[in-house]
Amino acid sequence: VAPPREKFLAVNLAPAKSEYRPGDTAEIAVETLDSNGKGISSEVSLAVVDEAVFQIREDQKPTLATFFYHPRINNVSTVFSAAYRFFGYSEEKRLQLALNSKKNPALAALKEEDTKSREKFKDTTWWSAKVTTGADGKAVVKVPLAENITTWRVTALALTKDTRVGQAKTQFIAKKYLMMSPGLPSHFIRGKEHTVIATVTNLTDKKVETEVKASAEGGSVVGAKSTRLSIEAGKSAHCYFTVAASADPNVQGCSVELTAAGAGLSDGTKMMVPLKTFGRETTLSSTVALLKDDDRGTAQITLPGKFSDAKCFVRFS
Repeated sequence: VAPPREKFLAVNLAPAKSEYRPGDTAEIAVETLDSNGKGISSEVSLAVVDEAVFQIREDQKPTLATFFYHPRINNVSTVFSAAYRFFGYSEEKRLQLALNSKKNPALAALKEEDTKSREKFKDTTWWSAKVTTGADGKAVVKVPLAENITTWRVTALALTKDTRVGQAKTQFIAKKYLMMSPGLPSHFIRGKEHTVIATVTNLTDKKVETEVKASAEGGSVVGAKSTRLSIEAGKSAHCYFTVAASADPNVQGCSVELTAAGAGLSDGTKMMVPLKTFGRETTLSSTVALLKDDDRGTAQITLPGKFSDAKCFVRFS
């Protein structure tokens, strides 16, 4: 059966720039065209998601064209004295994983970068189902970016009132020419010392002398709080710091800030690490039977004699 091409839209996405800095506002032009190549007003769902998410699992949703107008196979059967039937089938090609190309684009003229540490990290920096293109099929969307250093994937799903559908995706990069990548554990143990890693990447075409610093809130840096790294062009280097987590049971997290600066460039991250108490969580249970004529019961639970962190949560079910 011939596909209903008049029901399909062509969707074009065009970021204003191929590269942004973390925390910038990206501008994306959206265009929706009918089967004749003319602009048509459409409702568009637009999502900007960290490409790293799709490295774990690719997008599993079907294409809109297949979902709304599923291909129908023209099965032909002829009956003779001996019956014979044939079933054909087809399968869509799998989506290619992103980031096939590992090449960095040519570097533009470098400018002095701000010294504020990055602390706003998100998997999905922006999503809206209310983007509407005009009668000419065009719209411009401004997207505030999180502070991830990554490739952002832009996915658009378009739909008209008479159920014409289309979709498209594109990418752009958020990066800095001097980049800090922290190596932090999933949690700190209260009152204990922990090692954190600061990895600095130089994306310029020259060797950069950098000063790397560490600080902590909800804990303290033990020993040297700064060090110097000499990083060749296009290379990375790392250093280590020791952080002692607070022993105060009222402190729930330790904020670790790592910064690097050199040659007029800088970057930094500030991330919260949860604090946990050394020990093992224990669950105690008790069963109470409530009789028809008695709506009261008593549950007896014997608590351990020694606690590492005196907290108790009670749940009824």
